Amino acid sequence: QPDAKWYGSGWFRHADLKIAVATAKSGYTDWRIAHVERGPFANEMLADTHRWKRDDTLSVMVQETADHHVPSRLRIVEFRIRK
Repeated sequence: QPDAKWYGSGWFRHADLKIAVATAKSGYTDWRIAHVERGPFANEMLADTHRWKRDDTLSVMVQETADHHVPSRLRIVEFRIRK
């Protein structure tokens, strides 16, 4: 895994967070990338699914990559879902 690094709890690839969208009208066949949040990150994204269902807002938390045992920034990225 040449582009991966060990971070105490597992391997993480140096990757970006990509948000893909599609429409119900197309039968979800028209997928496209709507947003790219530049990484790398030290975790998989965590989404607040309750807020998504209640407010049509997708809140996603990611943590920036840092050396082992060094604090790193958290990012909250929010997307308003249009129906």
